[in-house]
Amino acid sequence: MPDDADALRTRLEALEARAFSLDVITSLAATLGEAADIDDVLWDVANGTVAQLGLEDCVIYLLDESAGHLVQRAAFGPKNPRGREILSPLIIPLGRGIVGTVAQTGSVERIADVRDDPRYITDDQARLSELAVPMFFRERVIGVIDSEHSRKAFFTEEHERLFIAIAAITASRVGRSFMDEQLRDAQRLTAGIIEAAQDAIVTFDSKGRVVSFNRAAREVFGREPEEVLLTPISTLLPDWRFDDALPAGLVVLDGLRKGGRRFPAEIASSRVSARKKPLTTLVLRDISERLRVERELKELNEHLERRITERTRELSAANDENEALLLNVLPAAVATRLKKGERTIADRFDAVTVLFADLAGFTRWASALEPERVVDVLRRIFTAFDELTERHGLEKIKTIGDAYMVVAGVPVPLVDHHARAADMALDMIDAVARIQAELGHPLTVRIGMHSGPVVAGVIGTRKFAYDLWGDTVNMASRLESHGLPGRVHVADATRRALEPRYRFEPRGAIELRGVGQATTWFLIGAAEPSAR
Repeated sequence: MPDDADALRTRLEALEARAFSLDVITSLAATLGEAADIDDVLWDVANGTVAQLGLEDCVIYLLDESAGHLVQRAAFGPKNPRGREILSPLIIPLGRGIVGTVAQTGSVERIADVRDDPRYITDDQARLSELAVPMFFRERVIGVIDSEHSRKAFFTEEHERLFIAIAAITASRVGRSFMDEQLRDAQRLTAGIIEAAQDAIVTFDSKGRVVSFNRAAREVFGREPEEVLLTPISTLLPDWRFDDALPAGLVVLDGLRKGGRRFPAEIASSRVSARKKPLTTLVLRDISERLRVERELKELNEHLERRITERTRELSAANDENEALLLNVLPAAVATRLKKGERTIADRFDAVTVLFADLAGFTRWASALEPERVVDVLRRIFTAFDELTERHGLEKIKTIGDAYMVVAGVPVPLVDHHARAADMALDMIDAVARIQAELGHPLTVRIGMHSGPVVAGVIGTRKFAYDLWGDTVNMASRLESHGLPGRVHVADATRRALEPRYRFEPRGAIELRGVGQATTWFLIGAAEPSAR
């Protein structure tokens, strides 16, 4: 249940983050729809971005007419806390600094520490982190949205995604403003026409004939007044069906431009009496652009949802991969304790059996082989040992060169650790003999094992290692190094623990380096074949 709660909490946090992102974008999109002037658009974006995202500043640059320099057009924050005017706007050559580089390459720059970036240009206030995003209109960079922060590594991937969306919406609005300005300039130059109203206004009489058609309507419908006057309203609005009772509030219907091309129109209607006959007035607005923005927002939302799904899948795969890597170096029970937050793992086990195996003469034999051949032989042998380790329920501790170390009874205590280790040792000798026959090369293994207490724990912070310490480990190592090829060398205590289920051959008293004189035995096999 806690895992379910954590998953639900994580999902809820992700949904809240998406909802916040959509709220920010929707709010800015609504603000942009209200602003008419390009500078108003840019100031609204800078102001709204700082307010909505809790930033320290937001600066917007646009390319000049020569497209060779970026000109600072809006700067909201400590750099310009007063009003909507920049007394001395920054002018940055294309390709200079971080902002100039973004405009030149069209790539996002998210810098955790600008002190490490020689491109950073310090103006009136030095900051530590920066996020700069290009603004594209018709596949061409027209400007850059930039924000700096006094905290290092402040900007996140979520900030970057939001800035990209804000830049897209702003560029669309600015680009449309550019085109609108060009259109107005052309109109002023050619005809000197000043629109009487922002919206199209059409009036028709009780018979449905158009009696008034303003200049804005001419622009919306692409028709001249003389083409429209005294023609049916259906000429402009083929789906108009409200002659008896007008709709309450706004209604969206298709308008019909000259040539038969339809467009979505938002319509407000009113009716008055003139000479005892009703006149109906319609105020229309072409909402093609607004619907386009809404479609972009929907697509953005779907894109964010897909990215979240992809990222969740990537994180899950990375987690599975990390788990597999962790289990390759640590026992499962120990790995679980580490994941739960234990910082120091050290345990004492009173009854275990430690086994060391070494390929006798392998170093001398391998010196004449190619490196690839050496690795391949060791891979085959150690793979066989790994399979035996899993079959007998032992825990592999490590390999050192051509030596192999396992333990029975760690990290989970085992009552029959002596017998498991004995069976493992005998099977290891058989496995090496089988591989030797397959390869046609002389290979033998020398094995030593000893039973007793050990201390086990995890060492390292970057590369974890699970290891054993104590006299039992040292004794098992000495028994291996003082043993004979193809034999399992044990001390008297291990022999007593395994008899009468296993057969032994006395070796007698020998001198063990670092231990002294000890009576040792060779493990021959099980007393009965069924014992294994």
